[in-house]
Amino acid sequence: MKHYKKAIAIMLSILAIAGLYELGRRRVGSFAGSHPFGEEWTIQRPIDDVKSKLTKLHQANPKLFRDTAKLTFTNSHSNIKPDKERIHFYYADRNEDVKVLIRQSVDCKNCTDIVLISFINRKDGTMRLMNRDFNWFANEREIKTFEERILKYIK
Repeated sequence: MKHYKKAIAIMLSILAIAGLYELGRRRVGSFAGSHPFGEEWTIQRPIDDVKSKLTKLHQANPKLFRDTAKLTFTNSHSNIKPDKERIHFYYADRNEDVKVLIRQSVDCKNCTDIVLISFINRKDGTMRLMNRDFNWFANEREIKTFEERILKYIK
């Protein structure tokens, strides 16, 4: 009987720790600057090469982008120093815009950071932030979807 009580106590402790971790991840996020809930990838290419690949991807498959007529990179915050540029992709099967930032990596001059920020539903305008508004399994599924649909073409 003592072994069962010990096993139950261990299981409850693990569940409590996992629950607190998930609560902290959703409410606080990480400490990653202006977009703490973004999922980030670093590509071993200069930002101009990544932009060129995105332009080629837009020409080959414009339906992956929110604006199918023209590919535009917009400054993410202000016109003072355009260190981050925003681009919107489109998931037609879910009717959602996918907000992504691209920027030169801080750690590597010839590297580019791709940051997946949010998903915006076109019907009602609701926005879901990556790494906050999804549980762990859905978060992993969104990461894999982005990697398969978009990231593999620009790496």
